[in-house]
Amino acid sequence: MINYKGKLLARESLQFQAINRGLAFGDGLFETIMVSESTIPLLDLHWNRLSVGLKTLCINSPFTKITLLEYIQNLIIAKKERAGTYRVKLIIWRSGGGKYSPESNDADFIIEANAIEVSQTTTIAHCFTSKKVTLYKTLYSHLKTISALQYVIASQEKKQRGVEELLIKNHEGMLAEATAGNIFIYDHDECCFYTPPLESACINGVMRKHILNGLQNEGKSVTERAIAPDEVIGNVSLFLTNVAGIRQVLNFENRQLIHSPDLFSYLCALSQR
Repeated sequence: MINYKGKLLARESLQFQAINRGLAFGDGLFETIMVSESTIPLLDLHWNRLSVGLKTLCINSPFTKITLLEYIQNLIIAKKERAGTYRVKLIIWRSGGGKYSPESNDADFIIEANAIEVSQTTTIAHCFTSKKVTLYKTLYSHLKTISALQYVIASQEKKQRGVEELLIKNHEGMLAEATAGNIFIYDHDECCFYTPPLESACINGVMRKHILNGLQNEGKSVTERAIAPDEVIGNVSLFLTNVAGIRQVLNFENRQLIHSPDLFSYLCALSQR
């Protein structure tokens, strides 16, 4: 089952315009939302990011936050699967025709939900920098647009090189993010956290924002600043975050980092509050 424009449909019965603005121009946004026991812990952050993105692209929201929650909950119920953890994919694109200049600012959307097993993988043994992809700061670089070729190419590169993860640099040579997650570094000498700012061209990750809020609320030292690859060395720990969870990187560019189970457990607990 899927939700298409507010209606529950069997996947095989889905019919929509073969060439739409999402396919033709990547004119839209997506959200990946984790649902646990029919609740969405980070719904407000997802909604805020989605609202900012739609406003930036001048697309009218096709639903309210309450309606979106109902759509997701009803879709999961309709699938008649066991309660548990679901990965929900919401895709919104501008409806109507037109070429680069749209004829409408209204939106169409699809919501899909799949039950998943929570990953037990918490560490990444080896991580390197991408050689193929460079990120650039734009008006929309912090948004989760449905035109995400840079992450597709970086993920392909990861497979081709046979490595577990890649970090992507921006045009200034600073670290921006991973192939599917934001970066947090803990400096054990200075006892503080660092994460690249949105100006680095990273995605405005929901878990990134949640962790930032949590650290600040607990009075921890945390700074958004540019991070050079050469800084990830010595007495530091490196963590990657997204809505699916947190992973700790043990080696970056063949440089051993500090493995801190206690710090990892702290961040995991913070992510679930």
